[in-house]
Amino acid sequence: MNMSMNLTNIKAIRGLLHLFYPKLCVACEDEVPVEGEVFCLMCQQALYYTDQSSKRNNEFEAHFLGRIPLERGAAMFYYRKDTPIQSIMHALKYAKKADVGSKLGAEFGKRLKREGFMNGITAIVPVPLTWRKQKARGYNQAEILAKAISISTGVPCFGDFFIKTHETESQTSKSRQERVENVAQAFEINESYKLEEDHILLVDDVLTTGATLEACAKKLNLDNVKVSMVTLAIGRI
Repeated sequence: MNMSMNLTNIKAIRGLLHLFYPKLCVACEDEVPVEGEVFCLMCQQALYYTDQSSKRNNEFEAHFLGRIPLERGAAMFYYRKDTPIQSIMHALKYAKKADVGSKLGAEFGKRLKREGFMNGITAIVPVPLTWRKQKARGYNQAEILAKAISISTGVPCFGDFFIKTHETESQTSKSRQERVENVAQAFEINESYKLEEDHILLVDDVLTTGATLEACAKKLNLDNVKVSMVTLAIGRI
């Protein structure tokens, strides 16, 4: 009798919580009908997932071929305009929706771990963000993703691994190589970190030119260090 009443009370409380604090789709902010999902069914069907985390020599890795030695590379989604991923990236970067990055980073981390992508990786490092952008957003979106992946996989994340030394110039009119050089001059590795046969996973929000990821990888271009990369989305490259 008491147990039945307790179960009834629990269900009533859950009902009230759902009424006032409904679980929302991270893309369109409609209700999520399935427990444990982050997207509603409509957005789920409109997303373009990649299979890169389970596939070697994929297009992500090919983007850096001949530029840097890369162990593994993968994005979770293909970036397409007028799809839920565009809304997601906008919310994460411009609408101060850090929780979107946390939820999707956690999902991505589970996938990376399940598919063996994280095997051998010893540390997770987000790419640095310019001081002005971080101040405007209130956070580094790459670090939000990296920390969530860390929690899902159990691999430690080091948000202060790279230190910004000065602000970068606008990248708009620069070539790809000029962008790499521009970014590379703006940060250094934190001297408190000593690299010894490590395998670093670099994390960013989206892969387009890959200039910042490439610059970070070149800073790690040591004989005893391996580098892999992931991004939430991959654009046309």
